[in-house]
Amino acid sequence: MTSTTSDARRGTLAILWIMAAAAVFRGNSINYIIGPAATSFGLDGSGTEQFKLIPSIGQLLVVFLAGLLAERIGARRTLAWGALGLLVGGLACTVAPVPAVMDFGLLVAASGTSMMMVSIFAVIGRHYHGTHDRARAFGILATAMPIISLVTPFICSWLVEAASWRAATLVWTVFGAIALLAALLGLQKESPSENRDEYLTPMLAGMLLVSAVGILNELSASGLSLAVFIYAAIALASLAGIMIARRKMAGTSLNLAPVSDRIPFLMLIAVAIGTLTYQWYVGFLAFQNIFGMDDIQIAIAMIPTQVLCIIAARVAPKVIVARGLRTTAVLGTVISGVTCLLFLFVNADQSALVLSLIMAIYGAVATGVAVAVNNASMNALPSEHSGAMSAFRSASSAFGSAVTAVVMGALLIGAYDASLSAQSEAAGLDATTSVAVGESLNSGMTYADASAQVGVPQDEVTEVSEFSTTAMADALHVKSLASAALALVAASLLGAAMRRQKSEEKQGSLAT
Repeated sequence: MTSTTSDARRGTLAILWIMAAAAVFRGNSINYIIGPAATSFGLDGSGTEQFKLIPSIGQLLVVFLAGLLAERIGARRTLAWGALGLLVGGLACTVAPVPAVMDFGLLVAASGTSMMMVSIFAVIGRHYHGTHDRARAFGILATAMPIISLVTPFICSWLVEAASWRAATLVWTVFGAIALLAALLGLQKESPSENRDEYLTPMLAGMLLVSAVGILNELSASGLSLAVFIYAAIALASLAGIMIARRKMAGTSLNLAPVSDRIPFLMLIAVAIGTLTYQWYVGFLAFQNIFGMDDIQIAIAMIPTQVLCIIAARVAPKVIVARGLRTTAVLGTVISGVTCLLFLFVNADQSALVLSLIMAIYGAVATGVAVAVNNASMNALPSEHSGAMSAFRSASSAFGSAVTAVVMGALLIGAYDASLSAQSEAAGLDATTSVAVGESLNSGMTYADASAQVGVPQDEVTEVSEFSTTAMADALHVKSLASAALALVAASLLGAAMRRQKSEEKQGSLAT
């Protein structure tokens, strides 16, 4: 490889990193923006929930369209369109005079960053070949998450407090402008495909994904409600539209290679199951509800985790080259399951430093495993299908996260309620009343408000609060055991897919 080519590839990776950093910042900063924005518009709880919902819709809606565009018009233009979406969306939020404009901005910005992330994986899948180059590319990309996550809480908290939530969305605009210029000036032009692809089926597939995730989210939040049936109707209509289009059209552009071939399909299932093993959310819940820490305190406690994640992202490619991708991905997933068991040592009577150390160990392993699994998933199909594989990988991760909200959410709530009820009964308190008090406290109510709402003395609320902390730890332990078991399932699927892939490659080599 010539030095000129090597410099160009390093420049491309730098641009992809900027794009990934922009996407991570938008996603991380949402939690600091939505509450103050809803308050400034005078919205109630339903308005806040709408602000939370809109970005997830935008993020999922364009997943399959982005995969098509990455193959159809090339990475440079697709990344530029994604960056433009972030720029326009951020600007709309920054100047939004009414909630409708804010909704538009949130939708467009999320769609833009989703398009960018799908395109980033497609670029690596298409242009970075060989174990060393591809592993290195995914390793560099993986550092964006911990680096941006390290600084986001401090930046956003300062901006919102010193200026306004609009200052944070203005950063989206700046990120979008930088990413747009980087794509247009730093990436090579590509000749668009001669295929005149239609865009109906990828959009219908995006609507199907939005509806499927919406069903799971609504079931998790409200149970069987009207919204579930609306989402189900949209899902059925989208699926019917795809089937009719594939039957009536001479050719459709929705590439189903990732789910029609056994190897990538197993990889996608492994990716989805892998999201169920994540301990990030329960770790943050533990910091908040067991140790009573606020956002800034949690951000400080997470500094060791973010630093180790950065190191792990840089070390993982070396391990892949030295030990092989299959060994790293499969054994690494097993080890990540073992690190989930470390959370069994977290208890209410310990220091938060114990949880901080465990999160650091878990985070480092999880980051390294993500580098290997992302690498393996993009290896599952030839490079000409990189856009489709990247799209389905994003869809699989999103669907897995939605399943996590339902399954693991129910598991956490069930374990919490069972522990709180058992402690209350042992203390001679009514279990049902204690659970109601616990729910009130977890929603952010003061002891006095919880006492008034449930109708119990305040000293009983104080006693239940102590039980609640222990119940939170018990729920964390149950989630950790489930995560460890699911990690073994994911490792088995990865191993089966990669063994089959190696066997097919060997047979193909013998045939030639």
